[in-house]
Amino acid sequence: MLDRSHTERPERRSAIISRVLSNYQIDIAALVAHSGEIKFAERGCICEEGEYAIHWSEKLSSKRSRSGVGLAISNNITSRLCEDPKTVSDRVMTFRLPLSHDRYCTNLSIYAPTMTNTSESMDGFYDELSQTLRGIAISNDIIIMGDFKARVGDDFSTWKNVIMSW
Repeated sequence: MLDRSHTERPERRSAIISRVLSNYQIDIAALVAHSGEIKFAERGCICEEGEYAIHWSEKLSSKRSRSGVGLAISNNITSRLCEDPKTVSDRVMTFRLPLSHDRYCTNLSIYAPTMTNTSESMDGFYDELSQTLRGIAISNDIIIMGDFKARVGDDFSTWKNVIMSW
């Protein structure tokens, strides 16, 4: 999300993401990156223009990173969180949003591996996702966002309120 030094763009990409999310009045967005597009240290958070906290996780490797996942959370929601988002891996992040009394909504940002990944890599991701879901209290609501790498066809009317893409 950082610009190269020779770019003509006056803002960092994270500031542009923050502004676009604000224009669309989006409070929570999953962010995914392929081939080291995040380009930050292994994990962290940056606040842009007082609007959003952008959390990220990227694979640690001596080679260029192959994946990264993140969350952009508006400050009106961030202020209600009782804990920071948790990094499960470079492909899974979670955070709990208090709803009322002892009720929570657990949100997951995921970035599924592509078919070009090894079977072991894909199985590892789905095992990790399953384990993460099993660790969520049954009383919690769950929202899973991100890049699923799934193909369900082009019949968006069938998947109304499930598939949202821009």
